[in-house]
Amino acid sequence: MAPTKREHARSQVQALVKTGKSVRDIARLLKMSPTTVLKWKNQTDGSVSDAKRSGRPSKVSPQTKRKIREWVKDKVGVGTRAALKG
Repeated sequence: MAPTKREHARSQVQALVKTGKSVRDIARLLKMSPTTVLKWKNQTDGSVSDAKRSGRPSKVSPQTKRKIREWVKDKVGVGTRAALKG
């Protein structure tokens, strides 16, 4: 999987830190906040990927999502009212 823009920026920060550049110089070079550069510089694990985040659980079951996708696929190009009529 290709790295996200955020992961790419984080790896650039870590590479520039290793070259000895200051936080302020890195922030100017990459056009980002010095606070962000400092936060990424001080990451202890050295990882560039984002941590898994918890979120609100889906109220729709995977089976219902599948049924909706199948139903919508058949209705491509049909207006909302016509699709709901059946």
